[in-house]
Amino acid sequence: MAKISAIEKEETRRKIKEVSREVFREYGFKDAQIKMIAKRVGIGVSTVYGYFESKLDLFVQSFLLPDKVDHISDEAIEISLEKGLIKGLLEIVQNAMYLNFKEDAELLRAFFMATMLNVSNEKCSPDKIYNRASKIDIIGRVLEIYERKNKRLCAFSVKNLSEVIMSVFAHSALEFVIMGEDCDKNDIKLEEYLKVIFAGKYEKY
Repeated sequence: MAKISAIEKEETRRKIKEVSREVFREYGFKDAQIKMIAKRVGIGVSTVYGYFESKLDLFVQSFLLPDKVDHISDEAIEISLEKGLIKGLLEIVQNAMYLNFKEDAELLRAFFMATMLNVSNEKCSPDKIYNRASKIDIIGRVLEIYERKNKRLCAFSVKNLSEVIMSVFAHSALEFVIMGEDCDKNDIKLEEYLKVIFAGKYEKY
């Protein structure tokens, strides 16, 4: 039996995520089934589980974690930062990570409502549902690139500052999804939160 290459594995993973988005959008989180996704991809159910441990994991990977964040170049970040730190940060983070929150608000709302009971019963942790590590990494990159040409943002480490900013983004995204807040109003509020974080820490934002 021929060994599957790393490129083929990555392509299969990409295809599963692509099809899963179609199925979840069509049936919703509750009624979507792994066997539906497997059939459309043309693989066995066990193969899907070889890449994703559960339906929850597949949904999170498909909708809540950023795709190709590592491929955002330093040059692209620098171009966004020409608009100022806050506007640049908003542009990078939202384009990299929150497009699904705006495009699939109803689906995500149903998902979060369906999983809240499991979280409260400790059947799955919040980190399992909303893994923030890769999101914090991209925020850290933006801050580090900004600091190369500007003064240091604060006395805390970039990692600590990134975690604080990520908490603000996460709160804003959940508020938008669960409370159904207007998209533009949510963006304005998010910008105001960031201004509070950076107030007095640097001259131009």
